[in-house]
Amino acid sequence: MIRAEQITPSWLTDRFRKNGHLAQGFVENVQIGKEFESTAAFLTPLKITYSGDVEEGLHRNIILKRYREDWFGGGLAESIFYNDIATRISSPPTVRRYDFDFERSTRQCYFLLEDASPTHDLEPPQEDTFTIDLFKQVIDSILKFHIGWWDAEELKGEDFLRATGEPLCMIHASTTDV
Repeated sequence: MIRAEQITPSWLTDRFRKNGHLAQGFVENVQIGKEFESTAAFLTPLKITYSGDVEEGLHRNIILKRYREDWFGGGLAESIFYNDIATRISSPPTVRRYDFDFERSTRQCYFLLEDASPTHDLEPPQEDTFTIDLFKQVIDSILKFHIGWWDAEELKGEDFLRATGEPLCMIHASTTDV
């Protein structure tokens, strides 16, 4: 399975073409940033330079997200979300997915995703900038999304089931540790 140091311009060009994101032109250069970790994955920022003849809309900042072996099932569930569920939502609240691959035998998978950090504040907003109306809008948006998929049959498939036989739900991702 791919690691950040193995990513070359020709490899990225091939993956983008294979997935319909690059009809003409090519990746000229890729700069590999410093890897950071989450509970489930290793994330590496990539800064891409394209040839002058590529179409508009390709992001220059993407993330290589490699799931940890023990979180492999979460990676498969995320791929189902991008490939199936998000395609049924008009304007889904997601970043663009450029590539996904997995090896079930080694329990490894990765994504190439749009890096949203250049357009978002790295520091959380100050508490005094929040209003009750803003909180209500955020909560309403989250509720509508979750309610719309609460009992969806797609989420009861094998790749969404945990070892306990229960669906993989956000509540299972939480912890009681403080």
